[in-house]
Amino acid sequence: MNTKGGCEHHEAARDQGVGVGLMSYDRFFADAIAQLRDERRYRVFADLERIAGRFPHAIWHSAQGPGDVVI
Repeated sequence: MNTKGGCEHHEAARDQGVGVGLMSYDRFFADAIAQLRDERRYRVFADLERIAGRFPHAIWHSAQGPGDVVI
């Protein structure tokens, strides 16, 4: 232990830019989502805008732009 109360090994690694014991959350979640997609369990929901008084009509916001749909 050093005088600051930290571990000298971890402080030296941090100073050298080495991530000792650090978890890459971005990689963890990207791998988890990729596995769900491979298993065909990843769901994507339609971006629908329901308008009061217009049931069953709605507006679907897709990559091509908004469009009227019946749900």
